[in-house]
Amino acid sequence: MDSFVRRYKCCFVGDYGAGKTCFIRSVLGIPLDNVRTTLGIDFFTASMCVRNERASVTFWDTAGAERYRSLMHSYIRDSDIVFVVYDITSPDAMSSVERCLRDLEQVSPSVVAVVGTKSDLGQLTHDVHETIQPWTRQQWKIVTCVCSSRQPASTKKIVQKCLRLIAEPLKPGNIKLNPVRLKPTRPPTGKCCA
Repeated sequence: MDSFVRRYKCCFVGDYGAGKTCFIRSVLGIPLDNVRTTLGIDFFTASMCVRNERASVTFWDTAGAERYRSLMHSYIRDSDIVFVVYDITSPDAMSSVERCLRDLEQVSPSVVAVVGTKSDLGQLTHDVHETIQPWTRQQWKIVTCVCSSRQPASTKKIVQKCLRLIAEPLKPGNIKLNPVRLKPTRPPTGKCCA
């Protein structure tokens, strides 16, 4: 069973300029120089250790521009973790978080992380817990945190925390295999022509 690799899909949503791409690049150890605006969708893959087991994690970076919002639904549909990213220095941050959480009601991810970025640029002035209160009755596990993409240790810690919430230790009893039984078929014994 050593060759078994768990796969997790993480999707990032939020307004234009919230810091989604920088967050992902920080987690992956990619320099933050010359970061360009995401057009449509971008995709990253990483091999990570989750609960002492190897895992393949995909990061789907959605564009925050309004014209790409219709594409977002098809990418978040089968996500294990959705990161709702907001800029703590933006006065409209909580309306963006509310809009994203409304969109997630239809897809029901396992974990939703509401992440405030750019903590190195200002103080948190939003009450994120009040904003997410209506969604605490959902079946999601909700994580809230604030970080700076310029501090990779903080971004990696957030991703690891979310992955641990959905990763169960791999035990022989956790793997469910459905047996397939093949029955040999015999050609019909009757004659084909009269």
